[in-house]
Amino acid sequence: MTAHAASLPAELSHLGNRASLSQPSTAAPAACGAGVRERQAEVVVVMLHGLMRGEASMRSLARSVHLATGLECISVGYPSSSMSLSELAAVTAQRVRDACGPDAAVFAVTHSMGGVVLRHMQGLPGTGGVRWVGCCMLAPPNRGSTVSRRLLRAPVAGAVFRALAGPAVVDLASTPEQCDARWPAPPQPCGIIAATVSLSVLNPTSWMTTAFGMLPAESDGTLALEEVKLPDELVTDFTSLDSNHSFVMCHHDAGELVSNFIKYGRFRPVYPR
Repeated sequence: MTAHAASLPAELSHLGNRASLSQPSTAAPAACGAGVRERQAEVVVVMLHGLMRGEASMRSLARSVHLATGLECISVGYPSSSMSLSELAAVTAQRVRDACGPDAAVFAVTHSMGGVVLRHMQGLPGTGGVRWVGCCMLAPPNRGSTVSRRLLRAPVAGAVFRALAGPAVVDLASTPEQCDARWPAPPQPCGIIAATVSLSVLNPTSWMTTAFGMLPAESDGTLALEEVKLPDELVTDFTSLDSNHSFVMCHHDAGELVSNFIKYGRFRPVYPR
């Protein structure tokens, strides 16, 4: 089936003239490699999972966003535990190009380290050959990870952690100052959704961080709240959900918030009376 683009509606004007809204479709969200369709600069939503996760972890969110916006949503997988962040950026950009086609305007929805991979793609020549028109980041380690830094300082635990999680955890162990100085800014407009549940049976990392007091009170069990944030000039809107880090993308309100941001540029738009 060929998707045809409609003219840019007012509700997507915040994405600029680079994008247009596709006709609503009843097709299910696609996985990476499902085939490239002909497009006329329509908006395609690309989902990027986190560290040691897979594309399936984003599919429920992809379906919610697809049903709410009518946009095609593609969950793109990448080898999160096998490469450094710079290597992952190059590989993931190629996968996004292959999945979306050369003319698509791409809006990214990311979970955890997927947001940092997205930021590193912005440092590639021509932003990796992808026409980015914005992003929504769920629980991203925008200013590095205290947990990564502390684990890597412990010889035995650090060796096990790196063996399991891969080279990217060394990059995630960057200090906030290093992240601010070296990591590229995300595509604009950019919305951030933080998680706020610091201890959860569904997030094993939170058991460790709580037991050893590794994070401040304001955290999602994996990241401190301050590690999720970016400077105000790089963030269009910010909100939070009462969720743990690992499954914030599955929260019952996540789909609505992400869809609102795509359509209106705000998580909770103010409707005229």
